Amino acid sequence: MDASGNFKIDPSGSTITIPDQNLKVCAGDACQTTALNSGNGNLTVENNIEIGGSYNRTCATGYIWAPGSAKFGTLPGFCVMKYEAKNDGSGNAVSTATGGPYVSIDQPTSITKCEAIGLGYHLISESEWMTIAENIAQTPINDMDDDAGLQLATGHGDSAPFAILAATSASDPVVSGCNLSATTTAANAYSAASCEIQGDGSYGGDDNDKGYYGTGQAWATTGYSSGAANKSQLRTHILSNGNVIWDIAGNVWEWTDAYVNGTAEKPASATDAWQEWSAVTNYVTLNYARPQNPSWTSANGIGQYHGSAAAGQRGFARGGAWNTGAYAGVFALDLYYVPSSASGDIGFRCAR
Repeated sequence: MDASGNFKIDPSGSTITIPDQNLKVCAGDACQTTALNSGNGNLTVENNIEIGGSYNRTCATGYIWAPGSAKFGTLPGFCVMKYEAKNDGSGNAVSTATGGPYVSIDQPTSITKCEAIGLGYHLISESEWMTIAENIAQTPINDMDDDAGLQLATGHGDSAPFAILAATSASDPVVSGCNLSATTTAANAYSAASCEIQGDGSYGGDDNDKGYYGTGQAWATTGYSSGAANKSQLRTHILSNGNVIWDIAGNVWEWTDAYVNGTAEKPASATDAWQEWSAVTNYVTLNYARPQNPSWTSANGIGQYHGSAAAGQRGFARGGAWNTGAYAGVFALDLYYVPSSASGDIGFRCAR
């Protein structure tokens, strides 16, 4: 406290702790009288908060902070499961490395399972999914090749093995030491505890495989082909804040909270066939879902769109599964399934 009665924090000091109290920052002599949330540890600011760096919130164990997007209305960000939801053995949805994804579950039940976790938890929304997808596409370290154009990992989708994969905590990539503004090729300087984003470059079926865990594939500087048995099988992507998310492409499809009520609400599809996003001429209600670069195709690792020619309500399944090949990707969308479908290749992911 200075001579004028102003409270100042010495920038050369360490962490300042105000135990068991609330803090108000007021614009004038009289602070606003709006009631704080119950308990202590609350901060009330009467005017704006300006952040020079990135905004990060502490998320629950098994969740990561995803930076928000003004385009999709998700600012400042949200917490999302790092892994596809798993069943804890009692029917509860949890986010852990071990165990296979929680599958054979319909969309309404997925919604219920997420909401049961606690206040504010919900099945990941379309806006949140697109926020993550665009963030991944815009973060250079996810570009797997120095060749012209984007090459994103499509995840476990080559049917080898023809099964859902789990992971281990120790196989989680180490991002520290990586340059997120460089491509994967430039960033993949593997050494112990430094930039271990692609593993040691030789598949061994162990934790050193990192994002290739369980796939039978390993990092290589060449040979990218989306969805095929090569380095595109990487199961991890890195967000712009350095957080790692698993299986957002491949492994199992994931319900989001959205659905369409018939063919009039989705791009036309004369047959039950996959098509490139770049081939869609009228997005109807899905204009938001188009990748930011209209020239991207599944060859860039973004996945494809399946509109289904069938009428009636259809739920949104995202990302791809272990057997979808180049159809898989962070922008992949399948509208084949009705919300009541409970298929062995569809799981879900919760957010908050």
